[in-house]
Amino acid sequence: GWIEDPTNADDRYDRVKARRALRTLGRLGIGAGRIVATVDHLAAAEAALREALDRLIRAHVREVSGDLLIDATAFRQEFGPEMQRRLVVAALRWTSGADYAPRGTKVADFLAHWQARPGSTLLGCRLTLGPDVLRIGREARAVAGLQTPSQTGRWDRWRLTGPDAPGLRLAALGAEGLRQVGNWRDSGLPRASLLPSPAVWAGESLLAAPVAGLENGWKAQIACGAFASWAFRR
Repeated sequence: GWIEDPTNADDRYDRVKARRALRTLGRLGIGAGRIVATVDHLAAAEAALREALDRLIRAHVREVSGDLLIDATAFRQEFGPEMQRRLVVAALRWTSGADYAPRGTKVADFLAHWQARPGSTLLGCRLTLGPDVLRIGREARAVAGLQTPSQTGRWDRWRLTGPDAPGLRLAALGAEGLRQVGNWRDSGLPRASLLPSPAVWAGESLLAAPVAGLENGWKAQIACGAFASWAFRR
């Protein structure tokens, strides 16, 4: 004879909750077909937003040695509120290497006041507004104590390759390293961008700082790839 599975009436299971919700919605004229159509419409809208954001990124965002430079005029005039939010969230995740997005309230606060604030910090990144550019880079304090053995080849969001040797370590360039570079201004990068950049150390002596122009055979690349391609995949 017929045997009823007792779990079919157990609210702890999602399928039970879904069936009951569909019955309730059905009495309101909202059937499974309408729900599926709505999901399809939302997916199409999401795809259109992603394509539009991709075009805006490729037109108005530049990647320079691990920093993102956003055309401030375009960000203000051509990016709507949702596009601004999506760009900032993606830029912060790429710059910090975080697997999660920043708090929505903090992003909303930044977007409400970014034109009046010359500098902000969020998700281990610094956001600096210049005359024409909104620059998003790593915050020095976020990586000040981060160290890894050089043989790992990975530090923060960077991949480093070069003439490895026993006892070398990867750490932030920092103020002391910057003093040892000497001609760091020739890199064309601001001091705030170089302090959190990757460096190769032998004890307390700086061996290489590729982003600052002191290579000594070492190269540094962002591990996740170029921002424009990374953001579109997300």
